Amino acid sequence: MQHSLIGSLAALASLLLLTPAPAARATAPPADQTLARRIAAMHAVRAIRVNFRCEKKLQVLKRPFVSEGVITIARPNQVRFQTIRPYLSCYILTGHKVFSRNQTDRHWHTAQLDRRESLVMVMRQFAFWSLGKQRSIGKDYSVTMTRAALPPPPRLSGAQAGEPSRRTLPAPSRAVELFSLTPRDSLLAKMIQRVQLGFPPKSPHLIFIRITSRHDNQSLYWFDHLRMNPHLPATCFKPAGPP
Repeated sequence: MQHSLIGSLAALASLLLLTPAPAARATAPPADQTLARRIAAMHAVRAIRVNFRCEKKLQVLKRPFVSEGVITIARPNQVRFQTIRPYLSCYILTGHKVFSRNQTDRHWHTAQLDRRESLVMVMRQFAFWSLGKQRSIGKDYSVTMTRAALPPPPRLSGAQAGEPSRRTLPAPSRAVELFSLTPRDSLLAKMIQRVQLGFPPKSPHLIFIRITSRHDNQSLYWFDHLRMNPHLPATCFKPAGPP
């Protein structure tokens, strides 16, 4: 499913960070430790739900493709990635199975997970991170941190929008603390060139992700309307109903 790539991290808890003066740089914690502390602060969260807007910049497309939807992640390792505009689709990762369906399918498709697949590895890792399971970031990734302006969120074109979107997204001029993760794992490195995670200073919410593939394709995600520990229907991670 073409829009199943991760999606979903949201709201890793805040850590007060100040840009150090040159003389104080040696005492600043390494970027991987700073990111690990943010992730660990989410250890008590059982589930999250967050809206997203995604822009895919693919070499096979003449122009970027923009979509909107909702990502739900719950313990122990369940992900529901649902696209709402410009069409309906859903991708569910739960246990050792994956379910997928879009608005043109008559039935849900089922497959067994292959833990060796890079996409599955990334999705599982992001699900763990979203709920405070940091594992070893420094072992799996080389991490750096910079400050940068948040890229402007895209608009859905008339053909893609269907109906006007009233959702509010982060202001494009907003400064973020941007963590850049380069895979050390050889299997991940075959698929992912870099992952970037954007946090507002002094804020607990992850609001931006950019994923760059080995072929320079990019998937950018802007997040809003985070809900922690939401009420989830019994069918949230089951192949039931329409996508």
